Amino acid sequence: PLAHMEAFEPEPRPKSISLRLVMEKSLTKGELLEYDRLDTNEALERAQALKTLHVEWSSLGDIANLEPFEAAEVLYLQYNRILRIENLDCLPRLQFLALQGNAISVLE
Repeated sequence: PLAHMEAFEPEPRPKSISLRLVMEKSLTKGELLEYDRLDTNEALERAQALKTLHVEWSSLGDIANLEPFEAAEVLYLQYNRILRIENLDCLPRLQFLALQGNAISVLE
């Protein structure tokens, strides 16, 4: 009988994009282990060089904090909780944006 109780639990608060989240979802396990050994400057350089960002299925509530990823050409944001398309001007090289599965109502 308690197996269906999770349907009545409130949804967790939406998350925000973080450097760690992007790196965990965009790198392979081996690349992530290597990334974790880098010092702060090297880690930031690695993030700045990423061309493809994976943050799909991450319970994101907004598009923000993408400034470190200026080289990104591909951004996967599908199946999050995003309502507004905004803050993409910091990605001048962006060519592909995946947004399906969000409840988008505003484009900015």
